[in-house]
Amino acid sequence: MTWLFPPLLIAAAVAAYVGGRALARRRQQGVRAHSRPGQHGAYALIWAVVPALAVLIGAAILTPSIGAAATAAGAALAALLGALFAFSRIRPELRARNRVEAWIVGLLFASSAIAVLITVGIIAALVFDSLRFFASVPIGEFLFGTQWSPQTAIRADQVGSSGAFGALPLFAGTFLIMLIAMTVAAPVGLFAAIYLSEYAGPVLCSGRWSSRCWRCSRGCRPWSTASSPP
Repeated sequence: MTWLFPPLLIAAAVAAYVGGRALARRRQQGVRAHSRPGQHGAYALIWAVVPALAVLIGAAILTPSIGAAATAAGAALAALLGALFAFSRIRPELRARNRVEAWIVGLLFASSAIAVLITVGIIAALVFDSLRFFASVPIGEFLFGTQWSPQTAIRADQVGSSGAFGALPLFAGTFLIMLIAMTVAAPVGLFAAIYLSEYAGPVLCSGRWSSRCWRCSRGCRPWSTASSPP
């Protein structure tokens, strides 16, 4: 039953938008209106979707024991009441554009605030766990230790060794992978650039490759990426 919520919510949003737009067009005939019919439709859509979402979220968080049918009925009723309220407010003088833009600004602000709070929570969790870790393992042993074997007991009833947390093997493995990658990527990239700029033929110099070819030896007219072709 829960899978019906998104289609019903989308249907209510589309119906509210279409209804609000049609109602605005009808009431704006021969009158200079402040906002376009589409903006009135978006205003009605917001008033239909937001109350329904509030009911769904509230039912999921506060009273999870409520059945899916009751939740769907409550959301449908909230969407209907919100759409009727928006339809009653649609007039030529209604500043629907300003209302919709205010809702969008509020949504963007809420999204950015949630992102900031999540980032702060991640940093706080990392700092808290790092302090707990370095309270058990000295930082000098972590930075300059030569053994990495974090086999420790997590619970009291588990059997495990004391563990070794020297990070030098991790650093050495990271630098080794970087060195191997640069050993492969640097010559390939350098030789590819030399070939495209000095030896590539007319086929590669034409079309999308022309901006990468500075000079061709077989029929291409020389130019650089900083200047236009002669």
